[in-house]
Amino acid sequence: MKRVLEKVLDKLLKIEEKDAIAASYPDLTAGVAGYLKVHEKDINHKSRFEDACEAIIIKHPWAKGVIQEMKNKWGIPWIDKENLPQRFHPRLLNPGWLVEDADTPELQELQDKLKAANEQNQEIIRREIWELRKNYRQEIQKIIDSFYPGNNPADWYVLAAGDGDSMSEWLQGKKLEKYGDYIPSQLSVNLDSFQKFLEVKKHMGPSTHNALSRALLDFSNQLVPYLTQQRYAGRLIYAGGDDVLAYTNLWEWDNCLWDIRQCFRGDKDP
Repeated sequence: MKRVLEKVLDKLLKIEEKDAIAASYPDLTAGVAGYLKVHEKDINHKSRFEDACEAIIIKHPWAKGVIQEMKNKWGIPWIDKENLPQRFHPRLLNPGWLVEDADTPELQELQDKLKAANEQNQEIIRREIWELRKNYRQEIQKIIDSFYPGNNPADWYVLAAGDGDSMSEWLQGKKLEKYGDYIPSQLSVNLDSFQKFLEVKKHMGPSTHNALSRALLDFSNQLVPYLTQQRYAGRLIYAGGDDVLAYTNLWEWDNCLWDIRQCFRGDKDP
């Protein structure tokens, strides 16, 4: 579904501008963006990634066709929206997915034979197709291992989910303190009634409720997208009120989640 939406939405919505709807979604290899961002100042990491991808394409030219439309659509705003030139897509480092989309003359020949074969020979041809794809996977994995022995950056990603504690109690006013905790200490009123008022527990009135709702709205609509997609190389999946669901990566997830926590608490920016 997601692969065809961008091809029909412009017609359905009568949008004439080319690429006005350019949908891109991170797959499970897009965590490589975090690897590249963290090591942005060390050109060796980007060079190794590009060298590994190029070696795969040299050995298997058909792989270039697999990533042709997706190489500039990682689904990670830090990569996609900053217009960073991308020659390759991290899916090249996932042999299983790459071979799944392979379309080679050898495979096409076997597929044609399969269609024309009788039932007895179909199983033999299916086995040949399986063996050919297996060989492709093994050859690609061997190349990847030569650049990333046991530490392929495309193998790692993080899905982070969180929500605020006891938000219902906050909205009901149960977590509010005495009025004295919300009034500046410099304010001094020499009245017994005012001193008694300061000891009264604050109520959740309309203005306080609106202020809390507005703070949650700004948190989910402004701060979380900025932290997830600009400060870090992640992708926000959902943010509403105190709920957050985000795609992030192995190299940044801890700092990203800590910043979101500090932001929600209203603490200083780390």
